[in-house]
Amino acid sequence: LKIEDSLIGRVVHEGRPILIPNVLTEKQYRYPELARKAGLCSLIPALSDIEKEDAWPDDPKLRIFRELNKLNHPVGRDGPPTRAAVKAVSRFTLTDMYAQAVTGKLKPDEAMSWAADQYKSFVARG
Repeated sequence: LKIEDSLIGRVVHEGRPILIPNVLTEKQYRYPELARKAGLCSLIPALSDIEKEDAWPDDPKLRIFRELNKLNHPVGRDGPPTRAAVKAVSRFTLTDMYAQAVTGKLKPDEAMSWAADQYKSFVARG
C-alpha cells in the first residue's frame, strides 16, 4: 500500500485530522474485518501535533482534552484493534486500576494484578 493511498497519507496531504465515520465502508481502511470482529466503527487518524489545531476551545477546564493526544493512543495501536482491547478500554479497566489504588481499596500491586486478570479474561473470551 502506497502512503498516498492510505488514511494517514490523507491526513498528511490535508494537513489536519480527518474523521472516518464508518471504517467498515471506508475503502482506504486496511482492517475492516478486524474492526467488524472488534465492534469498531469510527476512526480519527490524527497528526502528531493535533493539539496545535485552531479548533480547540480556550476554556481552561477543557485544556486536558487538548493535551490527551500526547498520552492517549488508539485501541490496537501496537497491534490490531481486537475485541479484547476494545473491552479493556470501554470497561475502563486501567482507570479502575488507578482508582482502586488511589482510594486505598487495593494496594497498588493488588490493583495491577486485578487489572492484569481483567485483561486476561477479555483475551480468553475473545
